[in-house]
Amino acid sequence: MQKTPFLLLFCILSLSSISLEEATFQYIQNLSTKKRFTEVITESRSFLNRFPLSSFYPRVAILGGEAAYKEKNYYLGKYFFEQAFQKAKETIDLRQSLLGMAKCNYKLGMYSEAARLFETYTKEFDDPIVNPAALYYAQVCALSEGRREEAQRYQQILAQRYPDSPYLNALVIPSTPTPPSQNSVATTAPEPQKQTPTSLNEVSLNMPPLTTQQTPPTTLTLTNWVTISNQVSSPPPTNTISINENERLLSLLEIKAKLLKLKDKALNDKLAELGIRRNP
Repeated sequence: MQKTPFLLLFCILSLSSISLEEATFQYIQNLSTKKRFTEVITESRSFLNRFPLSSFYPRVAILGGEAAYKEKNYYLGKYFFEQAFQKAKETIDLRQSLLGMAKCNYKLGMYSEAARLFETYTKEFDDPIVNPAALYYAQVCALSEGRREEAQRYQQILAQRYPDSPYLNALVIPSTPTPPSQNSVATTAPEPQKQTPTSLNEVSLNMPPLTTQQTPPTTLTLTNWVTISNQVSSPPPTNTISINENERLLSLLEIKAKLLKLKDKALNDKLAELGIRRNP
């Protein structure tokens, strides 16, 4: 009697039109929502190896990059974002992965590369929310390596394009170099000065939910962190799903993903019996 619900669920899932890679993507996305970042990293690496041609590849790579960044594994985060950038076709994926690469390089102390990527973002995308932050961090990177003139150039671009930005006066760049004994080149990125806007600390990444019909990246939300979203503007949704129900939905997705994997394995075994080798 106890096996009946499980068998019924198995039959329903077997008849579902959802693909194995899509079910796995949804599973990883839910893990990310639950902030289970270690599992997101593991599942994302597995997905990239198993489905290199999947349309979900960039999104999964970005999820993996975000998780690695949250876990302060910046080398791995950089790898994930680079993989996403190489295969990204949607604008939102290009933006997410480009910012991710810039942030990871910044955290790793690769300031020249980070500055180049931050500036590239401002050239490629007309983004009045993120661009001032990107130009600010390009300044920080330049100053960290003693490239004062380069930092001034970024500040001039910021002043010309965004004269009202709170980032404009966040850093004070001296007009003339000071003696080496008083201003040695820093080995790490300089800490923001007191006049740094406290509500805008860092360019933030936010993975938008995937929908069947891709919506254009029309909405940008400014909170304590600069956030990118491709959702159409609408009133903030109310939390109608309880924690228990959310856990139940995640459990169902886990079961579904596992059943699809079993189904895939059974198909491979059957083909092997017939002497047919299925391409991975």
